[in-house]
Amino acid sequence: MNKNEYATMTSIAAQFAEQTSHSVGKALKRLDLRLPNGDPSDQAKALGLVYMTEGPEPWIPLWLWHEEKTIGILEADGMVRKDGQQNG
Repeated sequence: MNKNEYATMTSIAAQFAEQTSHSVGKALKRLDLRLPNGDPSDQAKALGLVYMTEGPEPWIPLWLWHEEKTIGILEADGMVRKDGQQNG
């Protein structure tokens, strides 16, 4: 696992036109990749989509998402990347 391949939802959302970390999070919930409480689902973990690291406060875990895989999933769900970029 290359930790540099993982990013925050804010960073991933920045790759898309008119999206925020909240809209990306909602899409991931709709796709059953996030639980209602915001944690990644077992499916997201099994697919290697997430990596847990220490957040800004040591007692708060931060889930990072595999940037390339997550962007591909969101594109397949209909999100449009900025500037006509395409995943892969």
